[in-house]
Amino acid sequence: MKWMEKLLYRIIGFITWFLVLSVFGTYKVLMFGREIEENFMRENPGKGVLLASWHRGLFFFCYFYRNLKYIVMLSASKDADLFARAIKLFGWIPVRGSSSRRGSEALHEMQDFFEKVLHFMKS
Repeated sequence: MKWMEKLLYRIIGFITWFLVLSVFGTYKVLMFGREIEENFMRENPGKGVLLASWHRGLFFFCYFYRNLKYIVMLSASKDADLFARAIKLFGWIPVRGSSSRRGSEALHEMQDFFEKVLHFMKS
């Protein structure tokens, strides 16, 4: 990727982050079943929760769970670079891969992150 293209992706990623932050900041969210997640986390220290979303719900999760260092799998395509940059600004860790490209590598990367976190929590 050329330096100009990298710069453009960074700028667009920042703009995306800012727009999502601005729009979701005006929402009033009513969650059902949040106590299930909270009870699980309290009763199972050191274990995590797996959140699943289709494309249109990803930024809601990023906004709602911002700055929690969650790991998200994104496509390895060039277009997903924009989302990866915005997601980093929300404090998430993007891992690149999909069913057709880099999928197994992405799963291994995610597993490495989980093992590092568990090792850190135990020490």
